[in-house]
Amino acid sequence: YRATAIVEVQPQATSVRAGQDVSGLGAAGYGWFAEEKYLNTQVEIIKSRDLAERTIAALDLEHDPLFEELERDELIDAFRGMIQAVPRRETGLIEISISGLNKEKITEWVNEVANQYVDRNIQKGKEKVTEAVELIETELARLEADVKALEQQRLGFLHELSAFNVEDQEEIVQERLKTLNSELTKIRLDASRLGETLKQIRELPSRGADIMALPELAQDLTLQEHLRSRVELERKLESAKVDFRPGHPTYERYTSELATVQLRIQGQIGVIVSRLQNSYDLAVEHRAYLEEQIDEAEQISVSLDTATSAYDIEKTKAERKKQIFDAISQTMNEVRMSAKLLTNNVSILDEAQVPRYPIKPRKRANLMIGAVLGLFLGVAAAFFLDYLDNTFRTPEDIEKYLGASVLGVIPKLTTGEGLANRALREAYQSLRTSIIFSSK
Repeated sequence: YRATAIVEVQPQATSVRAGQDVSGLGAAGYGWFAEEKYLNTQVEIIKSRDLAERTIAALDLEHDPLFEELERDELIDAFRGMIQAVPRRETGLIEISISGLNKEKITEWVNEVANQYVDRNIQKGKEKVTEAVELIETELARLEADVKALEQQRLGFLHELSAFNVEDQEEIVQERLKTLNSELTKIRLDASRLGETLKQIRELPSRGADIMALPELAQDLTLQEHLRSRVELERKLESAKVDFRPGHPTYERYTSELATVQLRIQGQIGVIVSRLQNSYDLAVEHRAYLEEQIDEAEQISVSLDTATSAYDIEKTKAERKKQIFDAISQTMNEVRMSAKLLTNNVSILDEAQVPRYPIKPRKRANLMIGAVLGLFLGVAAAFFLDYLDNTFRTPEDIEKYLGASVLGVIPKLTTGEGLANRALREAYQSLRTSIIFSSK
């Protein structure tokens, strides 16, 4: 018998509210062809050792008479071998099946496998959220200590104000800081624009958007040429569908050319993405360089005017650190809220029902197959025996295979028959006549 349960897998995790999602549920981190990879991953999880161990523990199969003679590793491998997981094409459904002799037991087992799979999925999501919360709490504690230290340092500078005047040098430093900050703002905008462009290009397949909607892609002449070729080939293929069927050389040629053009389009998009990625990396490096230069200028400003500038810098640092602290605190609140509203993206659609009919042996099919095979073997044996028979049965066989003339045919005598047999006398007379006529 075979018992089958059906689970529904949502590639995109349900989100009750916008915010940080660190649960890892869904196909968000699987890149190109994410949904297909995610569904295949779920199939392997269902057939995994971890899920088998969970199910064995839940069903206490170590004490089941069917498995009690097996070691634990052998039991796990044996149970894993019984689990079958097959995704339904063009859906988000997975069929989980177990076959066996006891239809009640296999129904219970396959339902437990489905339940353990669903529970494991939500459990893993909750574990990731818990880990994220712990990491954020650790970072918040460190930032809080930094904020307090910077605030104490800022207050200390208030008591160290001096009459040291370096107005000329300070003016130069401030002008340099202004220039660097202006460049930093520009490079940040460039880096943000490039990063957003790369993100949009990578999200095009999942959103089904037109690639020519992005100026960076629309302005590429090579890509434009490939797209025109694709449109032309699609038009030809549609025309071919009217006159030819799949498999016809013309139809297959257009299909092959269309696939080649599609690969060229993807390749050119990859070239554009690589070029944009290089520009983005350079912008990030330049931004880091400018930030270092700004820090150096700020340090020079501190050395020039400890009484005023150092205080302002420390105050700025404290404010920045406080802003970071506030941002992470907000993120922490969002993660905690998401954890409370976390929902499972997999569920049991149909539980397995006790099967009413066995899947094997199929007596009628086996009988028909046996009859066909028996008929085939009988005919084959008859032809084989006829092939092995090398007996001469007629005078014509002698003339055909030996190339000799037949002078006469003498019947073989059986017990009780004598020389008076008329047919025998006629046979010898015919032979004598043939010899006389054939002699010189």
